[in-house]
Amino acid sequence: MIPLLAAALTVPWFYEALLMRNPIPYTSVPLWIGVAGVAMGVAYMGINLPCGGNRRGSQRSFLIFWLLPLLLAAFSMTTYWAWFVAYGRTTPKWSFLGFTPPHEVVPFIYLGVLIHLLSWVTSLLRAHGFRLKEFIAVVASGAIGGCLLWLGATKIFPQPLAVAELYGVFAVPLFLTLFFLAVLTFAGISSRWTNDEDRE
Repeated sequence: MIPLLAAALTVPWFYEALLMRNPIPYTSVPLWIGVAGVAMGVAYMGINLPCGGNRRGSQRSFLIFWLLPLLLAAFSMTTYWAWFVAYGRTTPKWSFLGFTPPHEVVPFIYLGVLIHLLSWVTSLLRAHGFRLKEFIAVVASGAIGGCLLWLGATKIFPQPLAVAELYGVFAVPLFLTLFFLAVLTFAGISSRWTNDEDRE
């Protein structure tokens, strides 16, 4: 047990070394790895809901198709943000569907909605077809998740490598916390038409 704990304690150190590598890679690959990881994890949740197929996956499949993709996503997306900022790049300001003034939160909203829609299309939509209320809940929870991600990135860690030690320790747990808040948002919105088994 002690060797495992000791190994776990070295993870932030290796992660910080990755963040501080020289030269810093100029790439968006970690971002899309993160998108795929979150989409896979949420889709796995969907297909195991009673209304989504009730696959009742084993512990092994839970580790492979839910926990591992989410951890990979957390490390990948937080790495991308650190490298993105390190190059002096700034988040573009977009209008939300042409209805709002340009703002830097909008790309994060689009990203959150994209991830949730990918997960929904590959799980719940395939299981029982299109449901308008469910679609709205998916879009709304994705948008809220994007807003939370924007707050975490731009307000808590606007310059990750300036506080690399703290970022190496807290970035991944913060990302996972924001992810679970987005999932809880979907559960709360959809509670009006789902049963107790789905919410559990």
